[in-house]
Parts: sequence; C-alpha cells; structure tokens
Amino acid sequence: MQKQENITNKIKEKVKNIDTMATVILYGSRARGDFKINSDWDILILTPEPVNFKTEEKFSYPLYELEWETGNIISVLVKSKQEWESPKYKVTPLYQNIKKEGIKL
Repeated sequence: MQKQENITNKIKEKVKNIDTMATVILYGSRARGDFKINSDWDILILTPEPVNFKTEEKFSYPLYELEWETGNIISVLVKSKQEWESPKYKVTPLYQNIKKEGIKL
C-alpha cells in the first residue's frame, strides 16, 4: 500500500492528463481522516463539459489502471460543474457532505 499523499497525487495527475480544467475532490472517510486500511478512495471529478458515458469512461479507465498499480479501490463520480452546482444536486446529502468535508486535490 502506498501513502495517502502519493495516491492523491497520482489520482490528480491522471485526471489532469485527461482534462486540465477538471476539478478533483477527495471525499468520504479518506477526506475525513477516519479511514481504515482497506477503505476506498472516493473521488468526485467535475468537468467543464457535459458528462455522458464516454466522458465517464475517459476518466474512469486510467483510474482503474491506478487501482491495479496501487492495490487501492478508487470510486469515481464524474459530473459536469454546471450539473453539480444545479439546484437539484445542492439539496442532496451527497452534495452537502462533499461541500463540508471534501478536499480539492
């Protein structure tokens, strides 16, 4: 297992290699600091463009490769910035938790 900072740097690097304008946010137990050794890495990727299956795949595949490389599970959520900041998302517990505890990488 690799150190947390090393893995977050690799996640950010993979995402920025795909889209330099994307925002990468770590959330969940890893962001809160109450994770266990086998906890996954919850990652929110916000893109400037609308998201479809092809966009999700573009970001997810390199992070799956990173899972194999590091032995860590990386759970990825990809949303457009516009969709994420819409009223329908702002009222969800997920949005509010990520706003409260998320760490921008």
